[in-house]
Amino acid sequence: MTGEIKPFGERHAIKSMAFAIEFSTELKPDVFSQIIGLHHKIQNDLPRIVPKQTLLVDLDPVIQPSRQEQPAAPSRKELGGVMFDSLNRDGTQQWALKVTPAFISVSFQEYTRWVEIWQKAQEFLAIVAPVCLNNNDILALGLQYIDEFHWYGTKSEFTASKLFDDQSDYLAPNAFNLDDLWHCHHGYFAYLSTPNKHKQLNTINVDILDENEVRLARILTTHRSIPSQPITDMDHLFENNAIDEYMDLMHVENKNILKNLLIKDMQTRISLK
Repeated sequence: MTGEIKPFGERHAIKSMAFAIEFSTELKPDVFSQIIGLHHKIQNDLPRIVPKQTLLVDLDPVIQPSRQEQPAAPSRKELGGVMFDSLNRDGTQQWALKVTPAFISVSFQEYTRWVEIWQKAQEFLAIVAPVCLNNNDILALGLQYIDEFHWYGTKSEFTASKLFDDQSDYLAPNAFNLDDLWHCHHGYFAYLSTPNKHKQLNTINVDILDENEVRLARILTTHRSIPSQPITDMDHLFENNAIDEYMDLMHVENKNILKNLLIKDMQTRISLK
């Protein structure tokens, strides 16, 4: 019996992507109220508001242990984050802009072309970033991909060589001896000088797993650009297109990783060649 491997999309394998900006210091609760006040600028694209409440408990350090029941410590709720998103007709999430104390992220589930997706994500980031980064710096920028390839056939007949190059730098050789589930994790730094001196952390997680009775290969690649000094110049980042350079460099590295991982036939099928 023979099987067939199909990438997640017709001409690509991208199931989801996410862009992120990490802060040097955590955001205070009042910033999230300001972010909610910006919703009118993007409500046509992201109509839903999902605030995140944080429960704070005030503990009194002078209370001594006792056999008698102690009164409950006073608590209060405050904003700990917010998400704006849009949903598909089936209720699944399409686009999401999320602001947490530590980072902003934009994610989506329907890939078209890099230029289109990044342009839209950048519009969302540019609306909320000035508020988040007021009196704050950027610690890192991030880009994450989830690619999937589904195997339609007898599970035990799927082997790594049907999808992956056995000379890949990013897979343990033992993966090519297995006909069951496996996982491989790898990470490394690249050191770059443009648009500013920074190091790029690239991590690659490859999983062979079963979902809904289908065996699949999931490739999670995460890229994190870490400047040698936190970024303080927001005009340089957005108006002078430095953020484009950071994201493009991570995007190119992602493509290079996939080219190294996949057999040539699959590279052609998902337009990597």
